[in-house]
Amino acid sequence: MTADEQEAAGYAMRRLRDTTDLTIEYIGYGCGRYFGYNDMTWFSEDLPPGVRGRYQCDDCRGGRSYKGSVYIDFPELKRGANDWSDIRKTTVHEVGHSLSFRHDSVSAMIQGEVPSTHWRWRSFSASDRDDINRAF
Repeated sequence: MTADEQEAAGYAMRRLRDTTDLTIEYIGYGCGRYFGYNDMTWFSEDLPPGVRGRYQCDDCRGGRSYKGSVYIDFPELKRGANDWSDIRKTTVHEVGHSLSFRHDSVSAMIQGEVPSTHWRWRSFSASDRDDINRAF
């Protein structure tokens, strides 16, 4: 991963740390951990056309992910007027999948390009944050 790509991964981990009660550790070089439960490894990868990012649980037990891989297609995201926001939305979105969040239309869990550069598209919804704080 390039330095810019690593920064985007770190952004997603900081959004989780700064908006929830979780303890977050972003080690850098594409590795992060939240609350000691889920080790995440980040990859820049050429995904199928139209696929912007993907989360894969590599160690799932009892409905919880303990180790996962995040794949981001950065060239796919560098199209259109809102590249910076799209990249960060997608990294936050894939972290959301690591927490078992489903797609919605009010937060970073929206599918596709961000509708605008508003911060809500790079954040978890209040309901998602409440779910995180209750679960962890």
